[in-house]
Amino acid sequence: MRLKKRTQGLPSGTQIEFLTDDPSGRRDLQTLCKLTGHRIEWIREEDTGVIRYRICLA
Repeated sequence: MRLKKRTQGLPSGTQIEFLTDDPSGRRDLQTLCKLTGHRIEWIREEDTGVIRYRICLA
């Protein structure tokens, strides 16, 4: 997952917000968070089909 590569080296507690239109992204993100200890702060689905995520890095 690109997110894992892009967040490597960032300090713990950093909040990341990103967008996707891929519905399977939720499942992928939950798996990533279980593996890394990151926390999902919120998930928002917009009327346009875009899904916004905010996570807090472990």
